[in-house]
Amino acid sequence: MTATLIDARAVRGRRITLHGYASLDHALHGIVTAVDNEHPVLRIRLDGHRSNIVVRADSPDLTYLDEVTEVPDLPMGRFLPTAENLRGSVYDGITVCDFDDDDLAVLTDNRDQAATAVSAHLRESWGVEDDEVIRDHVRDLTDRWAYFAWEPEDAEHAWQMHWCEPGDDMAVHIHYLPAL
Repeated sequence: MTATLIDARAVRGRRITLHGYASLDHALHGIVTAVDNEHPVLRIRLDGHRSNIVVRADSPDLTYLDEVTEVPDLPMGRFLPTAENLRGSVYDGITVCDFDDDDLAVLTDNRDQAATAVSAHLRESWGVEDDEVIRDHVRDLTDRWAYFAWEPEDAEHAWQMHWCEPGDDMAVHIHYLPAL
């Protein structure tokens, strides 16, 4: 078996362009955050994203740019959540976020908007069609305050939600639905 040699330009901090990622028809820009010579792959953080992706070092979709710079630190600590950074679903402008244990957080302080968004989410994402079942779940929505905090990159989850009191730093008024 022959070892694959990694391009000498594949170094931490090298700016790159990635073509064809996620079936997109446009190039994405990013930075090499780590080089794994053993496998041979690169960890790349795309601009505007927090998480790394793994790309084969010999991928024809990868273009090495001339610029080599410091890899910026990942943001840590509390942040104000958006649909994009929570990878949530949006219904009429209201973000609904699923947790691994099937709890839901709805980013609104308006109960009617939360109920409408949860109803749509249960229908579209969970396949629930029974209006009575949906009404029962909507009744369980609770009004809560929470803050969201980034975790280290290698943590099991990119972020965590923590209960808090109104007025706490970066507290967000949400509606919460325990596991279905």
